[in-house]
Amino acid sequence: DHDAAAMTKRWYRGDSGEMETTLSAKEQELLSVAQPRADAIYERHVRLPKLDDIPSHNLPDGTASAAGSKEEMELDVRRKRLVYRAKQRGWLEVDLLLGTWANQNVHSLGADELDQFEQFVNLETIDI
Repeated sequence: DHDAAAMTKRWYRGDSGEMETTLSAKEQELLSVAQPRADAIYERHVRLPKLDDIPSHNLPDGTASAAGSKEEMELDVRRKRLVYRAKQRGWLEVDLLLGTWANQNVHSLGADELDQFEQFVNLETIDI
């Protein structure tokens, strides 16, 4: 039956081991286009913010040229970014729990603790 072969479906059955694991030629072609784009988006998403990436008109007055406070300003930007990301995960329960904790505690975290928290925030929501 030609129609049955043309209408092959891919099924996902959890951990049953019956998942189709090979990609068709068309799927492989689409993946080769989509994967580099997805990797670039993810890299921008998790990259640490730098003051050089922020237009000077978006910085508080006088801080754009203050070299001594550049590291502290970058930490401040990073903290604000992490609080935002903790509040905007997409699942209400996680947003409330993680966002509330971040809002109350991230300002007091040092660089190493920020690294650890950022690794946590980068996890998939379901893993949190």
